[in-house]
Amino acid sequence: MKTINRVLTFFSVMLLLLVSFGCRKVELPTEGLVYELLEDGTGYAVVDYTGESLDVVVPSSYLGLPVTTITSSAFLNKNTDIVSLLLPDTMTSIEKDAIGCLVNLKEFRVPKEIEDIGSALTWILSSVDIKIPRDHKYLKATTIGFHKAVTSKDKTKLVWVANPKKEGKTIRIPASIKIIGAYAMAGTNFGEIILPDSVEEIHSCAFYGTKNTSINIPETIKMIDGGAFSCSGLEGELVLPEGLISLGRSVFSNSRLTSISFPSTLQSLDYDIFGNTTPHELQRNFVSRVEYKTKDFDMSLFQDYSEYFTYFIIWNYLYYPYTNDASTPFEVEIVFSINEDDNHLMEEAFWLGYDNIREDMDWSVYSKLDYYSFSTTANSNE
Repeated sequence: MKTINRVLTFFSVMLLLLVSFGCRKVELPTEGLVYELLEDGTGYAVVDYTGESLDVVVPSSYLGLPVTTITSSAFLNKNTDIVSLLLPDTMTSIEKDAIGCLVNLKEFRVPKEIEDIGSALTWILSSVDIKIPRDHKYLKATTIGFHKAVTSKDKTKLVWVANPKKEGKTIRIPASIKIIGAYAMAGTNFGEIILPDSVEEIHSCAFYGTKNTSINIPETIKMIDGGAFSCSGLEGELVLPEGLISLGRSVFSNSRLTSISFPSTLQSLDYDIFGNTTPHELQRNFVSRVEYKTKDFDMSLFQDYSEYFTYFIIWNYLYYPYTNDASTPFEVEIVFSINEDDNHLMEEAFWLGYDNIREDMDWSVYSKLDYYSFSTTANSNE
């Protein structure tokens, strides 16, 4: 009887593993995983890893409850030499950048309940081969041209595109796509990415690090999230289309822009849009002309427009100045193309914001104003 009970127990364990991992090769949970009970008591999160194995298997359950979450700190500054990470289908949440530090990860199977992989894998997404189960709840494996890709099941959101083996390829995104997901094409080495006029949203860091890539911004765009085109191939004069509603922080940082024009439809505009975050020798913007076609963007973070312009000047121009030679300052024209009254208001606010830097900021900040020659111009549309 004892032998029969042992056999039944063995098959019960095997059945549980098969339910959790499907028909894939069954792996035992890795030692060194640290768990923490979720606040609602319904399951456990993996919060740390102290093990030595480079092949990590997360179990489907711990102490009788499902393992549902990987926290952002679970693998942070741990064993970055990890080459494989197997997650169960009980997983429902992978926090931002939870896996992005595993730079040697080559393949990642997405659990069936996980919808967002961009924010989880972040910087390594372009170098990892993404595997999607056929019965995944949200995502679908597909191809775009000859390139492996992942979209939402309804094909309206682009989640991931494999980095081409050969640089300089052109890829045309399908007309069904309305959303470019976070980090979807970050770090890829395409020569040209053609976005269709169906795209309305570009999420955070979608094209980050595509410095040798030509990319168009569709006329249908409504929202571009933070860092979306940071370190990208955008260059020269950028006139953002009417209909654009929101621009996130550092959206165009460290590209190669020389001018930028904000449309009249903007409702949300961060103060840090094209500021450079790296030293002189790396790719940088040199924006000599900025045009505002509206003043009606969200000002909830500021007391008034002058405070907005104080932050605008500091973050976009002063942290990493375009020159260190005050004898030949870089000329910047700020243009207001609204109406006569609003143009006057915004010009006055700009110069008040400029003066605030000299009066209220530390010398290490305000002294950099000498590297620039700012001017304002009013163009009435009335």
